[in-house]
Amino acid sequence: MYSRDKHHHMNLNNLTMKAQEAVSAAQQLAFQNQQQQIETPHLLKAMLEEEGGSIEFLLKKNDIQVTYLQQKLAEL
Repeated sequence: MYSRDKHHHMNLNNLTMKAQEAVSAAQQLAFQNQQQQIETPHLLKAMLEEEGGSIEFLLKKNDIQVTYLQQKLAEL
């Protein structure tokens, strides 16, 4: 159960290896952009850049234009 504190810390050991890699890549993106927090766009962009990842397939299956989404993420 989570406390109401806004500063949650996740235990990366509870995640799968792929999820750990995605969070690590998102952290690098945030750092490169001089941002202190990992936000949803960082994680989504990291997942889209992952080779062999399933996110692109899932987005396309749900009629999401991946190229458009990537362009929008690049603007952030």
